[in-house]
Amino acid sequence: MTKQGHFKIGVGVALAGAALTYSLTHNAYYAAATFTLAALSSSIPDTLEIPIWRKGERYSIIPHRTITHWVPAWALLVGAIAWQTLYLGSSALGLPEIAELVVYSIAIGALGHCIADMMTPMGVPVILPFWRNSLYVCASGSAENFIAILSFAIGGGLLCVSLGILSSS
Repeated sequence: MTKQGHFKIGVGVALAGAALTYSLTHNAYYAAATFTLAALSSSIPDTLEIPIWRKGERYSIIPHRTITHWVPAWALLVGAIAWQTLYLGSSALGLPEIAELVVYSIAIGALGHCIADMMTPMGVPVILPFWRNSLYVCASGSAENFIAILSFAIGGGLLCVSLGILSSS
């Protein structure tokens, strides 16, 4: 998956994150902050590997697509903060609410990145942090525009539902 592909897909995932935030808090400012931070964090798992470039080749201090791409860690972080901080109103990490919103939003962007990478043949760790799994949906970069459009549609639809734009009444 290319960096541009991660950002495009990250925007769709960020829309879904904003929908979740709004449905839990009914706070449009929090939803907007979640959208912005999640979209901007769509490449954070690759950045956390601490990449080093030598003679045009990328090397990482942390091996590529290992612990920084571990889906359960990001999902647990999103779930814990969504439930404890945004829904119940108490701290999940012992931080001020706004700081937890920042961590939650970054984790949403990272989770979207990992899900996008899971579709490529190289895959990402789902069960153990150093053992990759793949859905084999597409080669890296080959279908990212289609996946981005799909993520926009799903994320946008979820946001419309959470805002009450698409309702049965």
